[in-house]
Amino acid sequence: MVQGIEKKNIFNKAIYKRKYIELINKEKEEFNIELMAYCIMDNHAHMLLKIKDNNSMSKFMHKINFMFAQYYNYMECDRKGYVFRDRFRS
Repeated sequence: MVQGIEKKNIFNKAIYKRKYIELINKEKEEFNIELMAYCIMDNHAHMLLKIKDNNSMSKFMHKINFMFAQYYNYMECDRKGYVFRDRFRS
């Protein structure tokens, strides 16, 4: 589970939800992760992942959240700073 910083609605536009799903699907192969299910709401997202080891999940979450934060900050008129409250919770 990931949540917007200060519980803000970071997935409040369809384009942001699509981008996050796109990043998940693009990076899951590199980290040997299987996406079983997901639910993306306006201020947080849940994922059910099948993983080989915790280290790959941590690296996977870091990468997709970092890439999404760069995209989100650019799209929000060159916003700066963190997008997610924490890297993830599991």
